[in-house]
Amino acid sequence: MAPRMPAEESLDDMFRQLSPRSKRPSLVKRVSRSLARFLLLFCIGVAATLAWQSYGDEARKMIASSSPQLGWLAPQAKRNDTPSPETMRQSLVQLAANQQQMAGDIAKLLTDQRELLQKISAPLPPATSSASNISSSSAR
Repeated sequence: MAPRMPAEESLDDMFRQLSPRSKRPSLVKRVSRSLARFLLLFCIGVAATLAWQSYGDEARKMIASSSPQLGWLAPQAKRNDTPSPETMRQSLVQLAANQQQMAGDIAKLLTDQRELLQKISAPLPPATSSASNISSSSAR
């Protein structure tokens, strides 16, 4: 090979400096960038959630008014469901009747429970003669 001239070496060095480097960023830089992206997206999500909770009804109205297809997002009108005094009285009478029925059912359950406990705790009847005949025949 022919020896290189100083001018050629400087051109090669200049070319290497101008060529794009194919090196990837270090692991620390990549991890820190990924973490920064994640934190940024997380903060945006938290801010959007808080904004929706604070201005949700207004946002729904704006979206519904801007696009007819999204009208289902609009908050529904609240109905005044205040019952009349007669309806309240009927409900109270029905509640009282149900309470009386429950009290009767509970009393019946308690008496049934007592009877069952008395039957369980009653002494066993004495052994009959047929049981003694069986035990004596098995002994033979």
